[in-house]
Amino acid sequence: MTNDSLERQALIKAINKKNMNKAILKVTYNFHQYGNNENGIDAHYCDEEVGKGGVLEINEHTPKNGLERHYCVINYENGKALKVFNIDTIEYASE
Repeated sequence: MTNDSLERQALIKAINKKNMNKAILKVTYNFHQYGNNENGIDAHYCDEEVGKGGVLEINEHTPKNGLERHYCVINYENGKALKVFNIDTIEYASE
């Protein structure tokens, strides 16, 4: 491994450790842009926020190695759980 990749891994671990204990308020996922310059460009995405639409909590799973994927699990009041992988943004609670 190069020094750059080791430094990057150390930085990612530090950020993950800092955010690990913070509650997630909102997650945006499945963002995609479509259209063209002639007809116009638009975007579509999904978002879930704790306390809205039956969302009880959002839990984040950060990769521990290069083989795992980053994802969030959204838990709903009715017992449903949704695992989302294509995460765009995560809003954490302030301390």
